[in-house]
Amino acid sequence: MRLKDKSDSYRKKLMKLRDKAHKEREDFEEDFEKLSEKYGDLLASVPDLLAIFDGCFPSPRQSNGGVIREGALDPSARSQDDKGKYAFRFPKGYRPDARSWPLIISVPPKEKGGWMRGKDYLEASWPKDAEEVAGEFVHVAPDFPAGLELGATVDQLKGDEKETQRRSRLLQTLAQVFEEFRIDTDRVFIEACGDSTPFALRLASLFPDRFAGLVLKNPTSTANCTPQNLGGVAVLVIHDAAHKDKAEALKKMLPACDLIAADGEVPFGAKAGEIGQWLAKQKRDLFPAKVTLAPAHELYRKAYWVDISAMEELGKASLEDRPMVEVTADRATNKITIKSKKVSDVRLFLNDAIVDLDKEIAIDRNGQVMQVKLARNKRLLWDPREGLVFRRGDPRYLFVAVAVVPVPAPEGEAKEADSPKDGGTGEK
Repeated sequence: MRLKDKSDSYRKKLMKLRDKAHKEREDFEEDFEKLSEKYGDLLASVPDLLAIFDGCFPSPRQSNGGVIREGALDPSARSQDDKGKYAFRFPKGYRPDARSWPLIISVPPKEKGGWMRGKDYLEASWPKDAEEVAGEFVHVAPDFPAGLELGATVDQLKGDEKETQRRSRLLQTLAQVFEEFRIDTDRVFIEACGDSTPFALRLASLFPDRFAGLVLKNPTSTANCTPQNLGGVAVLVIHDAAHKDKAEALKKMLPACDLIAADGEVPFGAKAGEIGQWLAKQKRDLFPAKVTLAPAHELYRKAYWVDISAMEELGKASLEDRPMVEVTADRATNKITIKSKKVSDVRLFLNDAIVDLDKEIAIDRNGQVMQVKLARNKRLLWDPREGLVFRRGDPRYLFVAVAVVPVPAPEGEAKEADSPKDGGTGEK
């Protein structure tokens, strides 16, 4: 709502909060500089930055832990579908002032007449007596309207209005949970069952660096999965005898995939404890030494610390022959190697866990080497407009330098017209 539509007292309250936030940011910057002078440049220490920014977003206290409840994205909407209902549960011992908590976002399976209610699915899939998950994880399960066919095969080159609605429903729910709870963004998992598994694979293929892992129960299809993008995403497949072939096909496709055979009917609630033990071992690495990215959508072409800022239009290529990059960092030699096809520009978001920013960096682009020296920029951390942490909503998204790198075509590749340099960040 526009500020002019609010009362004078409301405007004064907002202005007071603004002034307080401005003062606190100034105090933080002053303390940061003092500590850098005393102990060395904190911008160069990724472990220190991770500790400083952990829990940087305020999270309200919660009550009635251990009980499944329901919320809505828009409680005032007339239609039940438009309300955006979801179910959630958090541990009895949840305390936002103590630490960040891992999250499982569950996508319910199909049942007669539509999709299973999130509340019913959480009760069946994650029993409260399975302490490995009930006592450690925040859970959320969105309700999906019957018309949003999650199991559909989507032509990702042409786009799909229904797919946009599917993504929006889940991502908006995820954003709501992030506002309400202190979430460990290195331990966010998607769990899907039956006909919802293709949607989960598509979502993780678009945003691989958002998730630590996937839990897929009786997967129905391997379509729309982009294996190149999932090298850093752990996958667990729980399957019965009838879905063994699909499970084994996924294991062949995906770099890090484990299988668990199960009896009985989905959602295999009896396996919750075993799944919890697997989840406890998984953690996202946001700064991997190697990133492979083959965009499955024109707008979403950024993962981890690599952003494809100009490439051949996806519509000109088959899915098998789409633009892609493979970027490898060797901190010991301070060298970054880029191998690509149909890509003409990339941006590299860097910190001292990836390369040594005190030194010159060699960037090999399809065999042509350039040398760059980058300065660390604190504005990339906490500036209200440029700060990546705030734009991303992720307190661990800590990069202090950006390299804009033109990429010559590899030998033998004809140069195509570039798509507009819109960034393709997918920040939303």
